[in-house]
Amino acid sequence: MTKNVRGFVRKMQEQSLLNSVDGVSHKVHFKSSEKMKEVKKESVQCVVTSPPYWDLKNYNVDGQIGYKESYEEYHSRLKVVWKECFRVLKKDGSFWINVHSKKHNSETYLIPLDIIRSLNKIGFFLKDILIWHKSSGIPSGEKRFGQHFEYILFFVKDKNNFKFRKESLDSIIDYKIENLTSIGDVWNIKKKAGNIGKDVPHPAIFPVEMIRRIIKVSTDKTDVVLDPFLGSGTTTLAAIELHRSSVGYELNEKDYKPLIEKVISKKL
Repeated sequence: MTKNVRGFVRKMQEQSLLNSVDGVSHKVHFKSSEKMKEVKKESVQCVVTSPPYWDLKNYNVDGQIGYKESYEEYHSRLKVVWKECFRVLKKDGSFWINVHSKKHNSETYLIPLDIIRSLNKIGFFLKDILIWHKSSGIPSGEKRFGQHFEYILFFVKDKNNFKFRKESLDSIIDYKIENLTSIGDVWNIKKKAGNIGKDVPHPAIFPVEMIRRIIKVSTDKTDVVLDPFLGSGTTTLAAIELHRSSVGYELNEKDYKPLIEKVISKKL
């Protein structure tokens, strides 16, 4: 392990700052994002995240969101996090949420729709809904279709003034293969295999390519990107690659800290 990597690991253990010579920094806080007092008001350019699943996996962590909670309790706690995201986001910033609907007790719960309603009440505006078409997904059952897509919800604070660098995605080949004039609202990105419901730290890691696209289109170099549910550190990894600063919150320090250290150390 190099000196720089050892230093990064030590600083991660202290939940402190990793500085680079060109002014980009990265922070990870192993605590709940329901109160992000470490982040100043209107200091973040882009928030991107995928919230915890509802009633699916027990991480054995005090304060976890989603496990053994009612559907209403789940959204109530998420709303606390969403309010904090609104507070720290710049006026021309954007908020991206990767989420999917949930089949539970033979019924489909439209989690994306309820998140949209919740964020509208807070003051966010829904600008667009993208579809992430995955190469794999939840298999079909006897009386249900397989689930091979997820939503990417795109919100802003000011619907008439927000940072949007569409030209940054010109090199993406999705739309060129189909001879479209510009990139569309369906993103074909391969999904890393997950282990939903099994005894593993991360049941469904979203692909770094998705986060790269979001960061490119909604930020400039040195801007700050926040992920309130950091997981294994995919958002931090993408921010490092693209020369953005990042802040992440993750409650499950025991399982995720080694993953974050391993993933990010490869980029130092």
